[in-house]
Amino acid sequence: MMKALIPIFISLAMLSFAQTNAGTSTASPAAASDYQAGTIMEVNRHQSGDDDKDSVARYEVSVRVVDTDYVVLYTPRYAGSAIEYKAGMGIPVLVGSDTLTVRDLLGNKLEAPILSRKTIPVQRVP
Repeated sequence: MMKALIPIFISLAMLSFAQTNAGTSTASPAAASDYQAGTIMEVNRHQSGDDDKDSVARYEVSVRVVDTDYVVLYTPRYAGSAIEYKAGMGIPVLVGSDTLTVRDLLGNKLEAPILSRKTIPVQRVP
């Protein structure tokens, strides 16, 4: 009886492995290439006009992508403050017309509205 079940288990394992690989290979290569390398340049706590102390902490995060600095309004999903310590960190970003999108460690999309953008002159090394 046990000898008969072994080939069935092997077949099921191979089938699930094939489905897992097929699912990852159908992802659009263009979608992954739209993301660009960005660097968090500066993080400041957002000063809102309200004096409400119970409001959620928000941050103005400056992210440099190629030759443009984007300042976005970032609201942590779980009221954490880890973003305060991320200056200098590289992250993949997707630049939209009015939002900047990043993915967290779990793969969730995080969109932040762009508050301002500034083109940085390219500095050439002689």
